[in-house]
Amino acid sequence: MRRTDDADLPDSVVDYFYRALFRRFTGQAIIVENGEPPPDVAQQAQVYMFSRDPKDHRFGFFPVTPEVPPTDG
Repeated sequence: MRRTDDADLPDSVVDYFYRALFRRFTGQAIIVENGEPPPDVAQQAQVYMFSRDPKDHRFGFFPVTPEVPPTDG
């Protein structure tokens, strides 16, 4: 099963990217529009999946808060 939408980008390239990032990068990284990391990386790294659904994974960078109507003045 392919995890990528790009037929020219094999899964091995995506897996290599995650493994290289995990082994060589010492900071925090935000990866947008990418697939899941390979299982060996996901088991060792602290991974947060973001979602558009507040009930699924983590919804955005900020916590969901009730809408507050604007005040006059």
